[in-house]
Amino acid sequence: CAVASALNLNVAAPTRVPRSKVFLQTKTATPLPTSVKPGVVTGEALWDLLQHAKENKYAIPAVNVVSSSSINACLEAAAKYGGPMIVQFSRGGGQFIAGKTAKNEDDAACIAGCVAGALHVREVAKLYGVPVIL
Repeated sequence: CAVASALNLNVAAPTRVPRSKVFLQTKTATPLPTSVKPGVVTGEALWDLLQHAKENKYAIPAVNVVSSSSINACLEAAAKYGGPMIVQFSRGGGQFIAGKTAKNEDDAACIAGCVAGALHVREVAKLYGVPVIL
């Protein structure tokens, strides 16, 4: 520790482990309800998924996305580490998806970008094999 060595306290500095040597341990969650399929989850399947999370005491992560690339990255992570996940859009994220020069009177670009992003999620979520909440 820098303070201890500056004070000559003969305290050993903590050893640092390189990031490449750190491994995250993942737990296998209980199987999802049979009503929950890969893709966007709605209706009764959504209720079943939320109840399953509550009963098994786990949180469903939500990620605010701003592009098709960030959507795909989230879906890839959910597939790799085990879904489900929530994909959310903010006003600014929607406008970014629509394009910074798109006319935004009455939040038209924000809304169009969010709709476009949601349509992207609907089309590709099944390809990643993960359940997604919008």
